[in-house]
Amino acid sequence: MPPALHQPTAGPRETVPTRRAPLQIGMRPARVLVIDDDPWVGTATRRALEPLGAIVQAAPSAAEGLAAARAAPPDLVILDSTLPDGEGFAVLERLREEAATHAAPVLFLGADDDPNTEVQALEHGAAHYLVKPFILPRLVARVHAMVRQRSREEGLRQRVRFLEELAVSDPLTTLRNRRALEEGLYLEAERARQRHHPLSCVVLDIDGFKAINDRYGHRVGDEVLAQVAKTILERRRERDVVGRYGGEEFVWLMPEVGREMALELAEWLRRTIEAMEIPTGEESFTFTVSLGVSTYAWKDHGVVSADLLFEAADRALLRAKAAGKNRVIFLDLLDAAAEVERVRSRRETPEASLQPARSGAES
Repeated sequence: MPPALHQPTAGPRETVPTRRAPLQIGMRPARVLVIDDDPWVGTATRRALEPLGAIVQAAPSAAEGLAAARAAPPDLVILDSTLPDGEGFAVLERLREEAATHAAPVLFLGADDDPNTEVQALEHGAAHYLVKPFILPRLVARVHAMVRQRSREEGLRQRVRFLEELAVSDPLTTLRNRRALEEGLYLEAERARQRHHPLSCVVLDIDGFKAINDRYGHRVGDEVLAQVAKTILERRRERDVVGRYGGEEFVWLMPEVGREMALELAEWLRRTIEAMEIPTGEESFTFTVSLGVSTYAWKDHGVVSADLLFEAADRALLRAKAAGKNRVIFLDLLDAAAEVERVRSRRETPEASLQPARSGAES
């Protein structure tokens, strides 16, 4: 064991402080990867950091270090400047390119205290620079600083992810909100047009939802909405786009699903919800839904707007409501386009009476 490598040749002996904050990223142990062909560095680092809660893994070469990082991505890397299979700066660049290590800060262990070497290490992406031989308290202090910074960054990333999710999610059902639904509609419609794949849209509205709220209260009404959302999520595929459009209206976009399958899924959804019971304490009740379905197919429709797909499903929903509710109705895009054109023509006729715009599906 070469003590001169880690102990100064002159000056008072320094020991690793026994009382320090735990090395954690959030609530989990920090993962530290040591890439150094000197076994003493790995052993000493493990003995210094593991009592502080870190998980330390040592690798004697760049190849083994990168393999270890891919298997268990580290939160921090301690890298020697000279390795048997690679020069330190080249390995540092590899770490910055690897998906498993590109965000992990690197403590670069240099062979000399030349300022140019330190500058070069920092320019290649190192977060800190430490000269060998080093004393363990300095290594531990730098690791603590890097873990604190990584923990703050991770907390910030989680906060950003939470705010991003909040911006596109309906808080009651956790489904996409209206804005996110519309973005998904335009994206999937463009994909369907480019790839000549079908795209189906189902619009669902809860029958008599106002009466449910009036009789049982808004808390029970919220439970009804949550159960509808849960039922859709049980059958949706990963690629599907599902959201709450507003009030008691839901939208289910199905990429690469044709008319027959969309109708089958819509009918399954109607039957499943019809059989559902909502407890209210002393009793329970059932409810129904109406659904409108439309499908875009390149060979039948060519280039059409994404809005027309939703418009067709929405008009099919209105027909289901008018026909007695608790049913599924399909409307082709071409028929919907013709209806829209007829309505527009009537509105442009001077003697035509003004018709109020629809604000939502009738209950």
